[in-house]
Formats: sequence, structure tokens, C-alpha cells
Amino acid sequence: MHWSRKLMSPFARSAHAGRAVAATGGGVVVHPQEIVLDVEASDGAAVLNAAAAYVGRGHGLDPAPIARALRRREEAASTALGHAVAVPHARVAGIAQPLTLFLRTRHPVPFGAPDGREVSNFFVIIVPADGDAERHLELLANVASAFGERSFRTELAEAATAHQVDEAFDRRFPPVVHR
Repeated sequence: MHWSRKLMSPFARSAHAGRAVAATGGGVVVHPQEIVLDVEASDGAAVLNAAAAYVGRGHGLDPAPIARALRRREEAASTALGHAVAVPHARVAGIAQPLTLFLRTRHPVPFGAPDGREVSNFFVIIVPADGDAERHLELLANVASAFGERSFRTELAEAATAHQVDEAFDRRFPPVVHR
């Protein structure tokens, strides 16, 4: 199951016909541009390859450099947070703004989580190689904060459709109406 919010920046996600923007206190939005559920993957490498393929296909990019960048980042240190969640992220040349993907595997996979649990929920962040490092770190911090909340993780785990995942993100990060 695949759902896409094509080419919208996670830093300025439009909602309700352009009348609102979902934002955190610092202005950085934590909302996936694409949502993919029930991905078949036997290990972490397969998850990273699938993520790169979905991001590449969704944005007209070659997935190979994305997969390489994600693998290099994972080799440096696992991006697993615990509680069956990981936030793979990497810098990639050739993009102008961050790209995000929420991917849930059909079955959890080993991913080096600090709590020893296997991971099934992946929030993937691809940022421009020459992008604003502070905004990248703010996005990572907001993602970690959201997934640190048991109620949010539970809502995502219970979501049966990509639309329900999208709604969970909307509830966690409500759109702010600009007049």
C-alpha cells in the first residue's frame, strides 16, 4: 500500500487547499510526503533499498545514490530509536529540499535498536547535501520527540491504511491556519 503527497516539503506541508501549514514550534514540520505500508523486507538493507526506491520513484531520482547514502549513515551508527522505530536519514546531492517517507514493514526486522527490539516503523529523511544543517537537526529532533510518545506510536501501529497514518500525523502536528 503506497500513498503520496507529491513533492511537498516537510518544512511547509500545505493542507486544506493551501489555507494552512502544519508546523512545530520551530517551524519545521514532521509529516511524511509519502507513506508505504506492509513492505516485505527481511533485513535492514532491504528496508533501506526499498525506502530509496520509493523516494527515487516518487521524486524522479536515481535510487542508487539514496540507498548508498542511507547505508553509509547506518554503518556509522544505527538510527533506530527503540520501541520498533528507526529514523534513517542521509544527505544526498541533487535535491533542493528535504524528502520524507514513512515506511512500515509487514514484519519487524533487526536494525540495531538500543532496546534490542526489531523495527517495523521507519521515518526516512533525505536532505540536500548542502542543506541547512540546523533545520536538518531540528527535523530529526521533532521526529524523535513524536516517536517518543507512546500514544503516537500506538496510533501508527493501529493504523490499517496510509490515510489513517496520515491522519495520525495530522493529529500529532495539527495544521496551523494562516489568514
